[in-house]
Amino acid sequence: MGSADMKGSSRATHGPSSPADRAPLVTLHALTDPTVFPILRKMAAAAARALGASVVEAADVELSVGEALANAYLHAYSGSLGPVAIAIAFDGITLTISVRDEGRGAPQPLALGRGLSLLQDLTDGVALEAAPGGSGTVLRITRRLG
Repeated sequence: MGSADMKGSSRATHGPSSPADRAPLVTLHALTDPTVFPILRKMAAAAARALGASVVEAADVELSVGEALANAYLHAYSGSLGPVAIAIAFDGITLTISVRDEGRGAPQPLALGRGLSLLQDLTDGVALEAAPGGSGTVLRITRRLG
């Protein structure tokens, strides 16, 4: 499976400073249990605030992570529980959050639904690609802070 770049240039560069290559500051591991989503959303928003995000930017991050988790729950695992990892990276300007599942992968060609459209509106870049190793999907969002 290939990747789909839905906005901005989040996959335009592949050098050490590209979002895909930044080492995460923190990685959260959980199951796609909707009762846990509020905790994970709040943790991502708190990380954004700690890195200098405004209240509005942190709220956008919180909503974006919730949408990414809902996508994993609904599409990767068809409404069942499955593992998910949320990696948070920051280069001093841009916050990058990657949500990786081990589910069935994104359909090709990718249809832009309401969830991905919302992510485009809330972020500076959205990329959906096959997870390394061929199992699952990585949904990567980028948001400039400040």
